[in-house]
Amino acid sequence: MSSFSIRPATQADARDIAEIHYAGWQNAYGALVPAEQMAAKHPERRVPFWQARIADPADIVLIAHDAAGRAQGFIHGGKVVPHDIRSGSLAGFDCEIYVLHCRKEMQGKGLGRLLIAEIARAFQQRGGTAVVLWAYTDNAYRPFYDKLGGEVVAEGI
Repeated sequence: MSSFSIRPATQADARDIAEIHYAGWQNAYGALVPAEQMAAKHPERRVPFWQARIADPADIVLIAHDAAGRAQGFIHGGKVVPHDIRSGSLAGFDCEIYVLHCRKEMQGKGLGRLLIAEIARAFQQRGGTAVVLWAYTDNAYRPFYDKLGGEVVAEGI
């Protein structure tokens, strides 16, 4: 396994995060979502979004670098946000992982697992007790969450 360092993101990381986020969306959802939704994720359009998330003390944004110092993945979370739930419930969950993406060449090296562990620690330090993550049903990466012990607790749009 490669060596990674994980730390809270800074404003200087916004561009790297935007690029990893866009590439992650292309890999996970490129064939599933409309072109205009993909265009909205383009790094040039998303740097300000990530700068705002990094600056917001309610949000947690962690970034991972490899031994050479290259940004390889990130995770973003905070309080559970409202969802259009059709079945199930998010009752009892007080933390949500909004986004987790790693560069494609880093997948299978344990980085996603490390990022989830780190954000879980950060949530716990803030008093959080239960984490939820919202994902498309046909997301090719859903089996990753299943391997970590994830369970479907709600479905919606």
